[in-house]
Amino acid sequence: MDDPFGCFVGKPVLHPGRPGALLVAIKDNIDIAGQPTGAGLGLPGRVAERDADVVARLRAAGTALLGKTRMDEAALGASGDNPHHGRTLNPRAAGCSPGGSSSGSAAAVAAGHCDAALGTDTLGSIRIPASYCGVVGLKPGRGVLPTGGTVPLSPTLDTVGILARTVDVTAAVLRLLGGPAEEASRVLRLGMPDALEGMALAPSVRAALDTARHWLTTAGWTVGPCAVPGWDPTATRRAGLLLAEAEGAEVHATLLGVDDPALSPALRALLRYGRDASPDRVAQARRTLHAASDGVDTALAGFDLLLLPTTAAPAFAWADGPPPGQADLTALANAGGHPAISVPIPGLALAGLQLVGPHGSEGWLLAAARMLEALPRPQ
Repeated sequence: MDDPFGCFVGKPVLHPGRPGALLVAIKDNIDIAGQPTGAGLGLPGRVAERDADVVARLRAAGTALLGKTRMDEAALGASGDNPHHGRTLNPRAAGCSPGGSSSGSAAAVAAGHCDAALGTDTLGSIRIPASYCGVVGLKPGRGVLPTGGTVPLSPTLDTVGILARTVDVTAAVLRLLGGPAEEASRVLRLGMPDALEGMALAPSVRAALDTARHWLTTAGWTVGPCAVPGWDPTATRRAGLLLAEAEGAEVHATLLGVDDPALSPALRALLRYGRDASPDRVAQARRTLHAASDGVDTALAGFDLLLLPTTAAPAFAWADGPPPGQADLTALANAGGHPAISVPIPGLALAGLQLVGPHGSEGWLLAAARMLEALPRPQ
């Protein structure tokens, strides 16, 4: 297979499935038996003795597998620029980042190499690249899909999820993984967090949000402002990052304790920062995340789902570098393990809209995502 966008680590290995089966690519921190699992690090990956739990479920269902997709180093990043394996390019936006850390998974779907891909999401690592690459990205709720056989970054925040071409394919893969099925479409009440009013959203992102609100209201849904008490987008993202750095330092303690080129200087600095953070600071980060999670639960007492952008701006140009706060809008769902999905809006820039729901609402999310996916293209 040609790989002009740098989606894969080395030559991808195909594991055939049943005739007509979906083809699903696998991120490099998820085990496929007999293949190395590198997690984006600069050392020969450990050859997995058995499939990760999610891969075993796909294989048992006859799914065709394609691995391994590139990722940000140790899953601690959102650019798709890996110092060991190279830069993954965005198939939908020349000269722009595909996002990360599930960069190769998103790019492989966008490039048409596969129907769907598995990724992991700690603070937005599925939904950010889905937004930048114009594909669907689902982060199920905490515990819906097993993480066994996946190299962790932050066991507290990590979730395995799906990137796919459409909501239909996303729902199909979730069923293969044993997740809940899409529920029948019904009128929903969507809350738009009032914190969005004070945020600097790119004009194209604001237009997508306004278009979605108008269309959904016309279709009979209720879309209105809501408070998410205790949620400060920047503080929540920073708290999640500190926790990821601290827990990631524990995961990679052996490599961090020696001068090993498996870790780039940049990753080593991030992990050392987390390792050296005081217990009080880490405890405060957890309290900040709990406050945001409680705020989501409070908001959802009056609404079925929350509607907000996935990212504040479309995919950034490599020449400009990553903007601050890429995960300001995605970290909210990770704070309490709530399910969330990012859906591209046709014709309104490579920036998705995001739905966040209560625990157990994956079926609602998929039905509502289908409505977003069906928004009329602008004239």
